[in-house]
Amino acid sequence: MLSAMSQQRDNNSAGRQVVALVDETTPGPRFSRFRKVLLFGVAGLIVVALCVGLAVLHSRAEKRRAWAEIQKRLEAIRAAGEPVTADDLAKLYPDPPPERDAALLLAPAVAALGKLNSTIELPFFGNGELPPRTQAFSEQMRTNMEAILNDNQTALDAVPWDKMTNAWFGSSFTLGFTNMENPQLYGVNRLTRLLALKAIVEADSGDGKKAMESIQRALALSGTLRNDTRLHLLTSRTGEKRVCEAVERVINRAEIPADALAALEQMLADDHTDGLREAFLSLRCLNIFSMNAVRVAPDSSFYYAPPSEGKLETAVKSEFYGTALRLSGKIYADTDFSEMLDVRSAQIVALKSPPKERFAEFTRLNIKFADEGRPTFAAGVFGAALGLSKQVRSDAEVLATLQVTRVALEVERWRLAHGGRAPDSLAELVPDFAPSIPLDPFDNNPLRYKKLARGFLVYSIGADFTDDGGKEKTGGVADSDHYDITFRVER
Repeated sequence: MLSAMSQQRDNNSAGRQVVALVDETTPGPRFSRFRKVLLFGVAGLIVVALCVGLAVLHSRAEKRRAWAEIQKRLEAIRAAGEPVTADDLAKLYPDPPPERDAALLLAPAVAALGKLNSTIELPFFGNGELPPRTQAFSEQMRTNMEAILNDNQTALDAVPWDKMTNAWFGSSFTLGFTNMENPQLYGVNRLTRLLALKAIVEADSGDGKKAMESIQRALALSGTLRNDTRLHLLTSRTGEKRVCEAVERVINRAEIPADALAALEQMLADDHTDGLREAFLSLRCLNIFSMNAVRVAPDSSFYYAPPSEGKLETAVKSEFYGTALRLSGKIYADTDFSEMLDVRSAQIVALKSPPKERFAEFTRLNIKFADEGRPTFAAGVFGAALGLSKQVRSDAEVLATLQVTRVALEVERWRLAHGGRAPDSLAELVPDFAPSIPLDPFDNNPLRYKKLARGFLVYSIGADFTDDGGKEKTGGVADSDHYDITFRVER
């Protein structure tokens, strides 16, 4: 009996050992699931890592291909004979030697300019308008004009006029793009406007000889500006427009000898008709330089604030875009570089087209990028979003103004040779006073001409491409309204 009970205990003990052994060697359901999850997790991480690695390798390969394509395009631009770098521009637009450096020669005159009273509106300054061409100045306006001329006579006397003919402003392209802003250009613009103002005052006094001398000096100052930058061209065009406005007033208010008219016509002939295209070639070089700089150091980017924004709005947007662009990695992309090259090339090609097609292409590009509205540094600052359509239109209008003014001088010379009688048509100017019938730069048709009861009218149809019968643009007329570019003589 005892032996049987002992045997039973031994059997129970062995059973417990077997159960224990089974418990130690056979995983339960919970442990099995954990291991499966762990294995799947590790496998997933490996797959993700491989995918990320492949994506990175693909992205780097794409960047290398994109950059190689950009380099090919830059080489193609250079092969076409167009500049790509500041060194290329330096060869096209060398800086003047010291004895011909307009910046050095005009420095004393610019420094001597008096302060302007912004509350007094004068012709060529602020919103001041010229009175009707046959009407004399009011006593108050004449007093104001003489006062500003007296305040700035020292500056005008400091200009070395005998050296201006062969002088010009350099852009220091040999230094790269570090000297693109020249504060003296504002001084040159003011000197030009002062001379235009001086001319109309002298003409109202009946001194046509002095008036023409002031006009010629104003044109000499504008002639110191080349087409190497948009800023140079814009300053030059502004001066030329003011000079043409002054010439119309002078012709109506004083008797001008034929030889003085011929000399002025010759000076107006150098109108830089390809100036805007040259300025855009320079602008593309600056864009290429800037894109390269951002590509190398993207953290140097910043938010471009439109002039209309307030300081608080600018600060908030700058912080928002700066953070968003860094988080998204869109501070710079090679697609921006390619996009800039696309648009600049399209604009440069468009500048060879007639005005109507040219305006349409610039407008199309502006609308395209306004609709996309991408807030990237590259697209907003150096890309195609720069609003250049207005400058293209303005440049074409100044060229038309120069053409109309030259033809008016030819008509006036014809009148002096024919006892004060105006010609019946512009065809009568050929060949003694003009080599051919002058053409309107907007439609390439003959400039419009009207013989008046007293005097004559020469005009271009202008940027609306509509013949409005010689309608003049006044201070209250917007660019969107219809008007022509006119030169009227009423005497």
